[in-house]
Amino acid sequence: MGFSDNAILDPRRDRTVISIEGKMVVKGKLFLGQGCRISFNKDSQVCFGKNCLFNGNTTIISNKKIEFGDNVLFSWDCSIMDTDFHQIMYEDKRINQDKDIILGNNIWVGTGCTILKGSIIPDGCVIGARSLVNKNLLEKDSIYAGNPVHLIRKDIIWKM
Repeated sequence: MGFSDNAILDPRRDRTVISIEGKMVVKGKLFLGQGCRISFNKDSQVCFGKNCLFNGNTTIISNKKIEFGDNVLFSWDCSIMDTDFHQIMYEDKRINQDKDIILGNNIWVGTGCTILKGSIIPDGCVIGARSLVNKNLLEKDSIYAGNPVHLIRKDIIWKM
């Protein structure tokens, strides 16, 4: 957890920070690269499937619920957040509720991606570099990319 022999990260500055107040379940091997930042509040539930790998400088913040399936791979500088951090009110009612994030099995997320609240990524998907996922993706075994993300190609197979 938090170690790397990669020359891209500076071991003097890129520190892994972990704050877990909620419930965290790890079902198998979990790798958190150097400079990862983890923050789970007291009401959150985060579940990591088998063989989850998060490369350097990835941030995971949960106020509600995040589920990672098996064989999930994140590249560098990604962000996963099920909250907006602040409440937005309209006519005395909150309009930006925290929402679950669910990632299936065998998912590869490219460098610099952001996965926001309410996102669902089905099995076998690849998310292209610098993409923003902010919705339920419908096609499994597909490539998605863009800001916001959109379908690029269906019926793909990627190997870890």
